[in-house]
Amino acid sequence: FVCKMEKQNVDSIMQYEPKMVGTKLGQSITYFFDEVLALRVIEDQDDDGNPVAARWLQTRIGQGYTAKDRSGKLEAFEEPNLTALIAKLGFTINVESKESA
Repeated sequence: FVCKMEKQNVDSIMQYEPKMVGTKLGQSITYFFDEVLALRVIEDQDDDGNPVAARWLQTRIGQGYTAKDRSGKLEAFEEPNLTALIAKLGFTINVESKESA
């Protein structure tokens, strides 16, 4: 399940949560899922001092972002590779290939 993120100003603090129809659904939709990940773009610098943007999946609540990991198997920030995350959670992916005759 993939959705956009909604930004809300709550008591002068920016909070980011799933964007849903209705005011309460975005806040409560995370209760239905074991894994809630926020794709973050974190600005950094390379060795030469040039700015670079690194993408990470945040797995724990923090810095105003809604995220959680009920498995306990994920780090606070994971690389944005869903296949690797699924394997890290202990699931297997069966990909059937069709051979043309």
